[in-house]
Amino acid sequence: VVINYFLPFLFVLLLNSTVIYRLCRRGMVELASSITVTLTLVCLVHLLCTLPFQCWWIYYEVPDQTGDCSWLKKKLTWRTITFTIRNINYMANFFLYSCSSKLFRDELKGLILLCLLPHEKYQSYHYRRQSLYDNMQQQNVSLIRLIMRRLSRSPDYPNGNVIVNPIGAAEHDNDPVTNL
Repeated sequence: VVINYFLPFLFVLLLNSTVIYRLCRRGMVELASSITVTLTLVCLVHLLCTLPFQCWWIYYEVPDQTGDCSWLKKKLTWRTITFTIRNINYMANFFLYSCSSKLFRDELKGLILLCLLPHEKYQSYHYRRQSLYDNMQQQNVSLIRLIMRRLSRSPDYPNGNVIVNPIGAAEHDNDPVTNL
């Protein structure tokens, strides 16, 4: 119970308090108030969603006194219910951030709109998984190279085809970005 419940809660509470304290010291009053509400809600929802499962866990440690199966069935039913409530905590953060943070909602809207209605200045941008393994050339790609690929798709770096060359193919180029 201590390891699964109190330590994570205290850890989240301590880190959130540190974030709020540092924002208040920097004088970000408006941001701090919104973040304070969001982080406090995250801590409270974590506490409320994990408490029933921890109570069940303590109850589970009590040995069966009656010897019949009905007690075991009740235990398993309550375990399923409390386990589901505990898992709700994992998906609740998305809704907490959506409801309490205008910045989060604006960024989410922008991301959805960019996916559904691509803008003309991002027309060379292809939505695909970015990883450290380039499936097209069957080779490993460095993290710096992936970052440069991402930058090459932005309007500041219009030539997206230069950086996408496989490693070693640009040996004769003098461009230092291409030779990463």
